[in-house]
Amino acid sequence: TLYEPFVKSREATVLADASMRGIMPLARSATVLLSVTNGHTEAHVLQDGRRLMDPKGRIFTVESAVTIAPGATVTVRCAQRAVRVETHAVTSPRPFYTIEVPQTTEPVYLCGLEVWRRTSADTLEQFAYRPEWFNVNPDDKVYQVEVDERRRMWVQFGKDQVVGYAPRLGDTFELHIAESSGAVTDLAVDDPFVPEYVYTLADSLMSARLLSVSDNGSAPAGIDELRIVARYPAIYDHNAVYL
Repeated sequence: TLYEPFVKSREATVLADASMRGIMPLARSATVLLSVTNGHTEAHVLQDGRRLMDPKGRIFTVESAVTIAPGATVTVRCAQRAVRVETHAVTSPRPFYTIEVPQTTEPVYLCGLEVWRRTSADTLEQFAYRPEWFNVNPDDKVYQVEVDERRRMWVQFGKDQVVGYAPRLGDTFELHIAESSGAVTDLAVDDPFVPEYVYTLADSLMSARLLSVSDNGSAPAGIDELRIVARYPAIYDHNAVYL
C-alpha cells in the first residue's frame, strides 16, 4: 500500500522542523586566488587572517601566511569572511548552560563558529563541536548548537559528572563568529584588492589583483531546499546509518 507523505508547507513549520533536526543555517564562503606583488625594497609578510577588501568593500581574509620578497609576485588564497569576537562571562551557572550567538544587523550570514574559554593562566582553550553529545565523556571540552524556528542560535555546554564541561561561576568564553556575504558572482579577473587598513609603507606599496575565483560560495539553504533536505537524514545527519 502506498501512502501520501506529509509535506510541510508553512515557512514556520519548515524552520521549526529543520531546527529540531539540527540543520544549521550556515553559508559557504567564497574563495579566491590573488596575485600579490611586493613593491617595497624589503620582504613583506602577509599574516594568516590579514583582511583585504574587494572593489565592493567585502572582506577577504588570507588563509595562510606568506612572505613576499622585494619585487616578487606570489599567489595567495583568500576566503570571503570576517570574524567578530563576542565575550560572555558566566554569572549564573547551571547544567547544560547556553550562550546565545548574537546576531548582526549587517547583510551577512554565519559561516563558521569557534568557542574558546579563557583559563586561569589567561590563555585560550578551544572547545570542539560535538553534535548531540555523541562520544562525549564528563569534563570533555565540547559544545553543541541549538537552533530555533527563527534561526536564533545557542551554544550549549554539558552537565557536571554526566557529559561534557559544565561552566563554572566566573568562566569567560569567547565566541569567534565567522560571517560571509554568501554567493559572490560579480568579480572579474584583475579586479584590485586592497588592505582594509594600511599599517606600514610596505602595505601601501603592495599590489593585489584577482587571478581566479575558486568557489563562488553560497547563502544558507532557503525554505524550498530545507523542506527537501529535512526529509532525508542521509543528507543532514552525518551519524545516519542504514542497515
